[in-house]
Amino acid sequence: MIRTISTTHVSGPRACLLIALSFALLVVEGSTDLLEWPRGYLSYVGLPLHSAVAVPYNLVGGIRDHLLATSNLRAENRELKTRLLKLDTEARQLRTELSEADARLQLFNSSVARLPGYQVARLVGVVAGPQRHEVVVDVGMRDGTQQGAPVVDEFGVFGRVIDVHQATSNVMGVTDSRFGAPAVVERTGIRGIVSGTGRQRLVLDNVLDASYVEVGDRVVTSGMYRVFPDGLLLGVVDSEPETRTDGELEILVRPAAATGTSKYLLVISVAD
Repeated sequence: MIRTISTTHVSGPRACLLIALSFALLVVEGSTDLLEWPRGYLSYVGLPLHSAVAVPYNLVGGIRDHLLATSNLRAENRELKTRLLKLDTEARQLRTELSEADARLQLFNSSVARLPGYQVARLVGVVAGPQRHEVVVDVGMRDGTQQGAPVVDEFGVFGRVIDVHQATSNVMGVTDSRFGAPAVVERTGIRGIVSGTGRQRLVLDNVLDASYVEVGDRVVTSGMYRVFPDGLLLGVVDSEPETRTDGELEILVRPAAATGTSKYLLVISVAD
């Protein structure tokens, strides 16, 4: 089947008529105001149609702008969350640093920090064992740490160095069952030996007269045998003296040092 396509041609006279009419309208518009009213009327009548036609375009444009604004807000929100998380991490690090700095400051301001010759050490490890309280600190031979050096925290005697390595040292705590130090009851001057028990209590032994000791008495190092400098707080009497089956007095002492929580310690230089 052959399809035919017809083309409508405008005849010559009709084309001439249209051209003449257009020219006439241009002349009338340019020289008179006759077309102002029809033009205004048509504009007024066509305004609703123009508005109706513009509604889909404006609606699509509004939705596009809303989606773009929403996308931008989400991106800004993600960026703000990332910055907030970073700031929160930095704040936690700062709080940790301030806490450690405060611990060091308290240690420096304590009475033991005024002793001549000491090193600031940080606790870096714990040695486990039955009835033992042994920790590792971050000072050693390279720092001049000495075997047998007394160790204190901000509250009192923590223990003494029992093993020195190149960069670290082992410290035996006061509550260790192997610990012992010459002591004196500060109020009365009665002497004795403070020993560890493997628990969170010390024992004051070799006291000749129980009447010289009361609950609440401070027990300090006596300085005898040059094991510890004198006057360092070991603990506070925690119970009334009791007589053991062997006839010796047993006096329990609560240790002054924060043996379970201290992070920073002072290692006191041993006198030559």
